[in-house]
Amino acid sequence: MYDRNDMSNGDEYDAVKSEGGAMHGPFFGSDMDYHVINYKKSPYVIYDNFFHSTLCDKLLNIAEQFPYKKYNDGKSRFEYISLNENLERKDLRWIKRPLTELVEDANNTNFMVDINSVEFFNLFKFEIGDHRGWRHDCDWFFNGLAFDKKLTVIIELSDPDEYEGGEYGEYMSTIPFPKQHLNRGSVLIIPAYYYYNIDDILAGTRKMLIANVIGPKFR
Repeated sequence: MYDRNDMSNGDEYDAVKSEGGAMHGPFFGSDMDYHVINYKKSPYVIYDNFFHSTLCDKLLNIAEQFPYKKYNDGKSRFEYISLNENLERKDLRWIKRPLTELVEDANNTNFMVDINSVEFFNLFKFEIGDHRGWRHDCDWFFNGLAFDKKLTVIIELSDPDEYEGGEYGEYMSTIPFPKQHLNRGSVLIIPAYYYYNIDDILAGTRKMLIANVIGPKFR
């Protein structure tokens, strides 16, 4: 069981503990949940309500100082902000440390893959009619880089009652992500090769931060 109180403090990190919500979890999926890959581990780990609502507001207030970019390739439609070039700003860099420790906890207790660091932070906004087509974040067949993306980390930044639709679809699992644990501030961690989508938003706005955990190339 992950204990947030074990996290060491830093000046920018104190807010995570002082403003952090009542974290529950981690929640694991069934260990026999895969029907595409014979992989006897949970397909996801969820830390419910890990970030307090005030920290979600803080993250959005800082990130949304940068302009959203529109994306529409016929399969997906949404707006996003890439935060990668701005993560060293003092008002943003605090987010990386708690996520790194959550990832280490999830990896040690479930995924057990060779990982290095959490990178590629992007804020996504989905409004009415927006969606994200079937995708995974790891492309080991055509990846010319020295690393592979091993895990995907999703922070829910909207309350479920702020939008309608926008349901996750999971191609590699017979059991959907438990909606009761996908509240604002919850952190969902899945393998980067896990296929998922996000259905059309029917009303309201849904926001989430997605990052990837990189490591040595798959063998």
